[in-house]
Amino acid sequence: MIKSIKSWVRRSWINLLGFTIIGLFLTIVLYNRIVHTIEPGHVGVTWYRFFDGTDTSPEGVLSEGIHLIFPWDRIYIYDARLRTTDIEVEGLSSDGLKISVNFIVRYTIVADKVGFLHKSIGPDYEKILIRPQLRELALSYLSKNQASDLYSDRRSRVQKSIEAMFSEAMKGVESNTEFTDYYIKTEDVLMAHVKLPGFVARAIEEKEKVRHINESYEFRLMLEDKERRRKRLEAEGVRSFQEIIGPGITESYLRWRGIQATLELAKSQNTKIVIIGDKDGLPLILNTESDGNMSQTPQKSSMIPKNSKLPASEPFQGGEPFQVEVESTKIAPSSPLETEEMVEAQSNTAVPFAVQGKQKKEPEGTKEMRLEPKSRAENFLDRYKLKIN
Repeated sequence: MIKSIKSWVRRSWINLLGFTIIGLFLTIVLYNRIVHTIEPGHVGVTWYRFFDGTDTSPEGVLSEGIHLIFPWDRIYIYDARLRTTDIEVEGLSSDGLKISVNFIVRYTIVADKVGFLHKSIGPDYEKILIRPQLRELALSYLSKNQASDLYSDRRSRVQKSIEAMFSEAMKGVESNTEFTDYYIKTEDVLMAHVKLPGFVARAIEEKEKVRHINESYEFRLMLEDKERRRKRLEAEGVRSFQEIIGPGITESYLRWRGIQATLELAKSQNTKIVIIGDKDGLPLILNTESDGNMSQTPQKSSMIPKNSKLPASEPFQGGEPFQVEVESTKIAPSSPLETEEMVEAQSNTAVPFAVQGKQKKEPEGTKEMRLEPKSRAENFLDRYKLKIN
């Protein structure tokens, strides 16, 4: 037996070599038709050329991995992951405004029904089914609602309504095998962008601007009201503090505080100037005597040179007499010598004067003399009298 096989191989090796070469060539050429790799997140549908065409059974759906088929059969691969498509719809609202809305649909295909999807619609289901259906529903819904529904708080309600209508529309697709079910599962429908007419957009912006300004003024009023209450509480606290602490502030307490402040000033290493006030030697700001002997206010005085003259003017034309009196500051002499010097100085500076006309009677005890009038006003006053009390 073995000898017969070996003899056949020796006779047919050329034929075997030829068949092997042909098989390898066909394998290389037809590799892509025989070996199919399904990537992660994808599913496959098999189409048999000689056995009833598309396999629509859930068991016939090919999962991820490598699959071998005959070269005359086909495998169609579908993406079963979450997909997104967008579409821009322009239409008229119920109030006659032209609106442009950009819708985004997120969806997934039902993996078990991919055979029916492939058989009834095909790989271009997005272009054939999803986009036209969404456009028709959006236009129908926009025509029944106002433009304000798309940018107000009712926007989420619009999205949910369109989403429900779109999901129901996807369910109504029938395949050739009389199967009615969800081929596509809609996750959500979003309104990504709403474009309104220019004048409407500007009116909305102005309205929002005024609203925010109004809210800012209300906030300011609230702050001012709180500040008013804070100041009132602060004033009540100050009043209570004064009522409590007032009876305890006595002259002895203030004197003790003055001594403490003086000690603190004395301990400081910095250069300082301390103003000492009353007879107790305390700082001036802590003087508590209300009826003490304060420094006397000087009386009116005039330190005018003896021989000073006024500028020249027109001659005096007569009239009622008048006089100029300068009061001196009372200075208490400390010695008899100072008394004599002061009397002499006062007698030297008390120069009486008079003017032309009727003299005015002076009160008793006032020593004064009259200055004879001169021809020009430059000599109107060249001497002054000093009233001596």
